[in-house]
Amino acid sequence: MTDFRLKAQIVFRDGSLLHIRQIILGEAVYKYAFHWQDATGQLLCRWENAPHWPETVTHPHHKHVMREQYETVTELRGGDFEVVFEEIIRSLPQLGKKAPLPDRR
Repeated sequence: MTDFRLKAQIVFRDGSLLHIRQIILGEAVYKYAFHWQDATGQLLCRWENAPHWPETVTHPHHKHVMREQYETVTELRGGDFEVVFEEIIRSLPQLGKKAPLPDRR
C-alpha cells in the first residue's frame, strides 16, 4: 500500500469552513482530523483520532464540540467522511442566515 495524504477545505453556503486532513502511512497508520468552523473562525466541531484523550471510551477517536463558550470532548464511533458530512448536513439549517458564496478566483 502506498502512502496517502489529503488536505482539503470545503466552504459551505453559510460561510462555515471544513478543514479535512487524512494521512494513511502503510497498512497500519491512519490519522484524520475534520475541523469545522463558522464564518468567523469559531470552532463548531472537530472529529479526530489524535491520542490526547485516553479517558475517552472510543480512544483515540473523539469529537470536540463547541457549546456556547465551552468546548466538550465526546466519544466518536467512526471518523470517516460519511459520519462528518451527515452531522454537518443535519446542523446547517440551524446555523442561520445563508451567506453568499465567496469569490475564490
